[in-house]
Amino acid sequence: MAIQRIEAFITQLKTIEHNPLLVEKLCNDELHYLRREYEVKDEVDKGVYKGLRVYLNAIANYRKAIYEYANNHIARNYFKMSEIDSLHKNNQDQTAKMRGLSDTDSTIVNIDGYIDMSVKLCNAPSYADNILGIAALTGRRVSEVAYFSTFNHCELSEFNRIYSQYGFVECDGLTVENLAKKENYEMRDLRIKHNEEFINRVTIPVLYDADFILQAIEDLRDKKSFDSHTQFHNQASKELSKRVKKHYAEFLGLCASHDLRKAYCRIIFDYYANMPEKAVLEVYAVILAQSSPGNYAKFSCE
Repeated sequence: MAIQRIEAFITQLKTIEHNPLLVEKLCNDELHYLRREYEVKDEVDKGVYKGLRVYLNAIANYRKAIYEYANNHIARNYFKMSEIDSLHKNNQDQTAKMRGLSDTDSTIVNIDGYIDMSVKLCNAPSYADNILGIAALTGRRVSEVAYFSTFNHCELSEFNRIYSQYGFVECDGLTVENLAKKENYEMRDLRIKHNEEFINRVTIPVLYDADFILQAIEDLRDKKSFDSHTQFHNQASKELSKRVKKHYAEFLGLCASHDLRKAYCRIIFDYYANMPEKAVLEVYAVILAQSSPGNYAKFSCE
């Protein structure tokens, strides 16, 4: 069952919008539902409030839908984060900002075991496991693995042009097209509907055999497909959150799907880049096509 029920919410809103009290009740009931489904917890755990970020993103999606229906609709007065959620969000943002000032705060334990687990997950029966395994080996966002991106072999000359300056040797690579940056979610879905070209590309190193990874991606896409990023989020995010902890906690500690991308950075740098530590963010920026690589400097290697 999808977590966000935006279409049903708007349909119901249309039938009661003449009554502000019913509108307020509908909004409060839906917020309560979302909070329960995202398992939002108010307890502080090192500045992290479980479920808060995705819950607030869901609120934004609902508010946008209300605005598109009627830009001054009274429901927008009721469908918003609470004062305590706003306070928690600010605290969480500040904590994350302070954490980003330190070089690392976690250690990757047993690199070989981490890669072996990722390879195993690529061939697992569960599509969610497949997504996690591929994401760990490629450093791509889970949404890119599951929906957005196209993966292909890269030209050796192109790989060497980019990575020889960093000392990369004996490392397989892939090209990835259609990177899933948040600001492009809606734009890409819209352009696909109109058959317009929307391509951005990056050449990346990978942590395992490129042929194996490409076959795993092909098998995944045959097994499970998504029509939109919203569908992917609703159907897969909760399962991915559970499974990444199950499979990777022994290597990364308390972790989320996005931590696989951070671990990939550290392993690639330590295993393949012949560069001093001060160059780590420069390498991260290249392998991630990411303008803020400091956000990914979470891990050190054992």
